[in-house]
Amino acid sequence: TLLISVHVLAVAGLVYLFSAFNMHTALLAIILFFLCHLAIRVGAHSLYTHRAYEASIVWHAAMILLFSATIQGPLKVWTALHVRHHQFTDGLKDPYSPAHGWLWAHMLWGCFNLPQISVRDAMWMFRGKTPAEQRIVKLVTLQSEWPLLGGLLTGILVPGIIASLWGDFWGGIFVAGFLRLALQYHCTWQINSISHVLGGQPYGDKNSSRNSPWWLFGILSLLSVGEASGHNRHHKYANDFRIGVGYLKVDPGKWLLYSARGFSRLLRSVGLPPLVWNLRRFDEN
Repeated sequence: TLLISVHVLAVAGLVYLFSAFNMHTALLAIILFFLCHLAIRVGAHSLYTHRAYEASIVWHAAMILLFSATIQGPLKVWTALHVRHHQFTDGLKDPYSPAHGWLWAHMLWGCFNLPQISVRDAMWMFRGKTPAEQRIVKLVTLQSEWPLLGGLLTGILVPGIIASLWGDFWGGIFVAGFLRLALQYHCTWQINSISHVLGGQPYGDKNSSRNSPWWLFGILSLLSVGEASGHNRHHKYANDFRIGVGYLKVDPGKWLLYSARGFSRLLRSVGLPPLVWNLRRFDEN
């Protein structure tokens, strides 16, 4: 399967990393990791699943392109599965329910029990009512119809081509490609596993979602670009563009959206269209 192949090739990437270490390739892998993970956090998750804000076609194109490089399947299906997770958290219809055990919630659900959701019948929020939405639908549909091909091109081949600029094509393929991808998988999956098993529940215990414990807070929050910093709160205020609320909460996704909003105000001041707007937030008070 894809997951087995990626992990086998990631081991080859780990061997390559230590046997033929290249600083430029290592930096490329780190940059791609965070850029792609931000596309999951602020794109697939906040923008497409929860409609936590609105964005321009340029922003959509960037999010879809980077999400494609994560090779996590059709974007339409990704959002449908996540909507189901919020609707039926911990229940039988929750695709990654921790009720079946930590390992199931982490990755086995996708290996053996992937719900039969097709691109056509996946829950989707953009219906193409306006010309702008029609353009967005075309981009999302293109990615959703060719998820593996697009992912291999953007997530594996492109890093190889970039790394070839300093003579390390295979390092780009195996280190910035497969090794980065395998690590990205687990940093994504831990939101469904660790963040439903370890941590506190200051926003209620109606489901198993938890905020990361203090001793894991910085690491998990950084590697998930904010997803783990306030997961229990997220399950209560899912449409808030912030997941980690407060100055001490590590949430790079939130910081990116704040920065994009500030830049959008600058664009508007000179008569150019903004990148993002209508950032939704819910305050407990």
